[in-house]
Amino acid sequence: MIVTHDYLRDTIQKTVGYEAEPEVRWFSFDGSYKLLTKKQLDEILLYVANKSALYVATKYDCEDYQREMIGWLSKVGLGNCSIGTMGTISYNSAGQAIGGHYGCIVVYLDGSSKVAKYLEPQSGKLYNVGDVTIGGYLGATKVKVFECGF
Repeated sequence: MIVTHDYLRDTIQKTVGYEAEPEVRWFSFDGSYKLLTKKQLDEILLYVANKSALYVATKYDCEDYQREMIGWLSKVGLGNCSIGTMGTISYNSAGQAIGGHYGCIVVYLDGSSKVAKYLEPQSGKLYNVGDVTIGGYLGATKVKVFECGF
């Protein structure tokens, strides 16, 4: 199924129910995108689970994993699938920002249901957008989206 950026953005906003920064930066590079099925996503996640890159603080960390995954998708002909980039900010209970994180967002069909999930390119795990464990910040009580693009 071929969809537009507006379809992906609207699906994320309607089905996830996340909190976002007041000025979320939405962007797109293609006019249309291939909406993945759950089976196709599972095949992509096999790659993520078996990659060999190791985390090195400030040298090979979250945004590097994100770029690697998006680059690999392009390399294998899936550059316009419904996996995009997402940046988040974690907050503590006092409302103070305690850290940021980059990962991926995926919109896919599970049967006839549209699903939007945060995809952690370091592990291949799927999370609800806004899950306070995204980014691994101890003491995080809220995670907000500040950037999302395809």
